[in-house]
Amino acid sequence: MRTDGGMFRNTSRDFRTASFGQETSGIACAAILWQDLYKETKEERWMAAAQKALNYCLTMQFREVQDASLKGAILERVAAPNGTDRSPYYVRDLATIFFVQAASRMLLA
Repeated sequence: MRTDGGMFRNTSRDFRTASFGQETSGIACAAILWQDLYKETKEERWMAAAQKALNYCLTMQFREVQDASLKGAILERVAAPNGTDRSPYYVRDLATIFFVQAASRMLLA
C-alpha cells in the first residue's frame, strides 16, 4: 500500500511505480484481507490499513457524474493517453465489487 492508501501495479523492488497504473480493485481486495487479519489477531494495524485503503477507494468513486451509469462506481485506474484524446478513465466492475464488500464488512465490524 502506498502512503496515500492506493496500490499500483508493476511496483518495482525499490517501490517505484509508473505514472499510470493504479490498481483500485487490488487495494479494495487487500482491505478485505486486512479485515480478516484483524478479526483473527485483534491487531489495530490491520484495521487501520483497511480503513486507509477504503478512504483511498472513496477518493476514486464517481459521485457527481453526467453519465448516470457511472454514479457510485469506483475508478480502477487512469490509463496513459498514448497520444490520443480518448478518456483516460478505466472503469472495471471488480474495483466496485471489492469496495462494496470491504465497506459493508467495515460497517459490521
